[in-house]
Amino acid sequence: GVLRLGRVRKGQAMRVDSTVGVIVIARPPIAGEAKTRLSFDIGDQRAIKVYDSLLQNALTTCGALPVSRKWVYTYGPDEFVARMRRRGLTIIYDLGEASLAAKVEHAFHIAFQKVHHAVMTVADDYMMSLYSVSRAVAAVGRRRVAVGPTLDGGLYLIGISHGQQRLVMNLPFGEPHLAEELIGRIVRAREPIEVFEKHLDIDTGESLDRALSMRGR
Repeated sequence: GVLRLGRVRKGQAMRVDSTVGVIVIARPPIAGEAKTRLSFDIGDQRAIKVYDSLLQNALTTCGALPVSRKWVYTYGPDEFVARMRRRGLTIIYDLGEASLAAKVEHAFHIAFQKVHHAVMTVADDYMMSLYSVSRAVAAVGRRRVAVGPTLDGGLYLIGISHGQQRLVMNLPFGEPHLAEELIGRIVRAREPIEVFEKHLDIDTGESLDRALSMRGR
């Protein structure tokens, strides 16, 4: 079935931190553009429904954060881009055929023209919540590097300050030692670090089954 994710809870208004921004890396929920590996396992229609649930949760969560700047790093049809803007999100346009490493560097470069600290996260983090991303926002506000590793060795979140951009240059995205590489760089640079719990990103039928079993606990 389609994933049902936790909703952002309403509460007292939080003070907006004008020094921090958040970036969501997203693709339009269109077959052939998003979740292609998952589509191979479960079919295009179901894969896009799963991805759209994850995307909406990510956008709602990050939209609720008390930060001054909120971006979506994406591309796609005019209607999709317009929908992002109606949610109060600013578009950073995807670099197209560039590597994911180059895109991450580009997104942080744009963000640091407006803010001193930035948290980047992905649209397919099954375990994303307002609590988890808020902790990363608080960490970068204290100039700590925030690292959110995934269960398969990747990353669902990176948070850095303006002077720490060198840490994310030429990261080996797609490799199983990605999170380990970033953490090693941070330690060697003697930068303060906060590593968060491992999350599950849904890229295959197996990871979807795992997510659904977690939901049923």
